[in-house]
Amino acid sequence: MLSLTIDGRTAECTEGVSVLDAADSIDVYIPRMCHHPDLPPVRDVILASAAFQGDVCIAGEDPGQKAGERAHCNLCLVEVEGHPEPLCACTLDAQEGMVVVTASNALTKQRRDSLRKILSDHPHACLTCAQKQGCSRTQCSANVPVEERCCPLLGHCELEKVADFIGIPGDTPRYVPADRPVITDEPLFDRDFNLCIGCLRCVRACSDLRGVDILAGVWHDDRAWMGTRLAGGLIEAECRLCGACVEVCPTGTLRDSERSAPIAGVAAVPCMRACPLGIDIPGYVRLIAQERYEEALDLIRLHTPFPAILGYVCFHPCEDVCRRGGVDDPVAICALKRFAADEAGSAESPLPPTAPDTGKRVAVVGSGPAGLTAAFDLRRLGHHIDVFDEADRPGGMLRQAIPEYRLPEDVLDRELRLLERMGIGLHMNRHVDGADLQSNGYDAVLLAAGTARSKGMSIEGTDLDGIMSGLPFLRSARGAHEPGLDDSVVVIGGGNVAVDVAMTALRLGADEVHLVCLESRGTMPAHDWEVAQAESEGVHIHAGWGPRRFTAQGDRVAGVDMVRCTRVFDEQGAFKPVFDESQTQHLPAHHIVITIGQEVDADLFGE
Repeated sequence: MLSLTIDGRTAECTEGVSVLDAADSIDVYIPRMCHHPDLPPVRDVILASAAFQGDVCIAGEDPGQKAGERAHCNLCLVEVEGHPEPLCACTLDAQEGMVVVTASNALTKQRRDSLRKILSDHPHACLTCAQKQGCSRTQCSANVPVEERCCPLLGHCELEKVADFIGIPGDTPRYVPADRPVITDEPLFDRDFNLCIGCLRCVRACSDLRGVDILAGVWHDDRAWMGTRLAGGLIEAECRLCGACVEVCPTGTLRDSERSAPIAGVAAVPCMRACPLGIDIPGYVRLIAQERYEEALDLIRLHTPFPAILGYVCFHPCEDVCRRGGVDDPVAICALKRFAADEAGSAESPLPPTAPDTGKRVAVVGSGPAGLTAAFDLRRLGHHIDVFDEADRPGGMLRQAIPEYRLPEDVLDRELRLLERMGIGLHMNRHVDGADLQSNGYDAVLLAAGTARSKGMSIEGTDLDGIMSGLPFLRSARGAHEPGLDDSVVVIGGGNVAVDVAMTALRLGADEVHLVCLESRGTMPAHDWEVAQAESEGVHIHAGWGPRRFTAQGDRVAGVDMVRCTRVFDEQGAFKPVFDESQTQHLPAHHIVITIGQEVDADLFGE
């Protein structure tokens, strides 16, 4: 550690830290534009022979050379005792006993000279306007030409912050529009090269943070310029569209397109916003790319005990909003989660961190995904957890209802072993009620029995042989007594469980499977990709039809009479189907599976 004095205050830092970072550590602000804490100094940028702004080529001087001190913005100048000239704080290493002054009349003058040079080639009329606060930029009371106004970042711009701090010199020349390329017709990002000040942050982010080197910096006409190394749009330039350049741009030259969701800041990343668990998707995808699989798995497990299970069965809403989908295909977020779990998940993998023991005991009734996730979270908080379930093995619907082809049993068992290793007690074949548990010394009881009862239908013929409910059917398919299927099967329902039932019926030997639902094909509750998979496997979809009665041959079901459904919900969103009695059809069937939803079995809890 070393100690130095900045504006009369003591700053302590490690060797190799810059004066700028040392000042930041004690909240002494030094203006800067080319500096960014995650990037190497601008002087170290290797200049290219050319940079392309769209199809416009800027020929570079001194290709292959470092940009050098001439590329500095010179806004972070400070005075150092013993040095006759001001020095750039961003590249000046802190030294033991150094005495630094960050504010003086001489420094203000030199900073304003540097700012004047920057603003002379950057639209800045709004920065000097007395009415800039809250300005919409569309109704200019001073009638400033549009090309001389500031960009949409006005009020949230780094250059504006620096200009307010230093003060814009009164003799700053009026900006003369240069008519440089403005590109707004590409996916994800807009580029307005009229706003570029040559800080080359984007170039450094592209090469040093991402290692892809798509952007180039050149020296031309006594200033730095940026562009792509190849001509054309971002796709032609082989850009990865990672957004790192946009995140570090201080002026709005590179911006998220108004047609795309913003990416700046974790909470604003579209995939994370769409994830019900808020998993750090960019974080674990980046770790996987770096082959740091165990760290990726640890990051996922901060939010869920079941990364492998989710990798198999999650319906991945994150991929629906993935920004890469605007270019070609979304990132395979769900498959990557499964990959991380397969690569790093094992019986010996490190346990998630757990808080010290609180002495509190919690009983969880139900070993389905809700109960087990709650048990995981509560155990990590330091509580003692016992899980109770009537079933002989934990997992709830994960084990009993999700088909084997979607979720292999060995994957489920591997995930659940983690909970036992964490010290969570799994007590199976146990019927309990809340009152008994509280009397047995538990500080809290969580009832997580789920929606284990299938909803029925009140139409003619529901008591015929050959008619069953969706969940018992799936339980039988996962158990030792598979339902014997032959001939034709009709599944009633349009949700994801109904689709699972239909595809399971095919796998169990049904000659043909028909799925009947009230909703139209475009409004079915099941995910589009699941319905498409079912159709590709041979399931016949009858959307927009409702069962009127089940027909019989003796005591066994023989088919279903259907009527056209013209509306499922009324104007208030209440379930109130309307039918056109003039449109009917009959489907023969040897088996009917009713899968129209599940509900809580309140009888489990008595009073």
